[in-house]
Amino acid sequence: MLKKISLGCFALLISVVWVTQSFALTHKDLIPFLSRVNLSGYVGDEPNGFTAMGTVTASREYLKKGKQDLRFAATIMCGNAAKVNKSISRSGTNKHVYHTKVKGFRVTVMKGGGDCTSCGAIMVHLDKKAIFLVNYEHISDKEALSLLRHFDLKAISQKVKGAKIPAGIMMPGFSPDTGESEGALGY
Repeated sequence: MLKKISLGCFALLISVVWVTQSFALTHKDLIPFLSRVNLSGYVGDEPNGFTAMGTVTASREYLKKGKQDLRFAATIMCGNAAKVNKSISRSGTNKHVYHTKVKGFRVTVMKGGGDCTSCGAIMVHLDKKAIFLVNYEHISDKEALSLLRHFDLKAISQKVKGAKIPAGIMMPGFSPDTGESEGALGY
């Protein structure tokens, strides 16, 4: 009898772990990671997001107080859109692209050139299906990296790790996993 109870408890424990590790992720699950971050000297707008076409996205924009052209935007991206952005970041290293680590995560920094030397994007590789993307304007990449450290990247990574992204495909030609080519639907 005791053996049956032990096996039953073990099966229940496994079921609970499995259920908690595989839930359908929506943008509403990601927004709290952005809404609780207030950056000193910046005003943050209300976080927003969407869940569609195999993609879950939550974002928030911060503007420097008194200098509205100084912008820092943070986006958590999971699913198809994250895969497309990751393939863009593999373009190599040159004077405008470099790689580093932040809080143990691999990071790609893409600095602007030409007319916008103080703008760019930072991509934090959270998981094979998730990234944390920062776009910045009129601040240095060093300041943007400093602001990035205010976000709990580890907690975000843990949240998306066991999650299921709702099914869907992006427009043909944009998702590396669809096998479709541009024009497949007449575009």
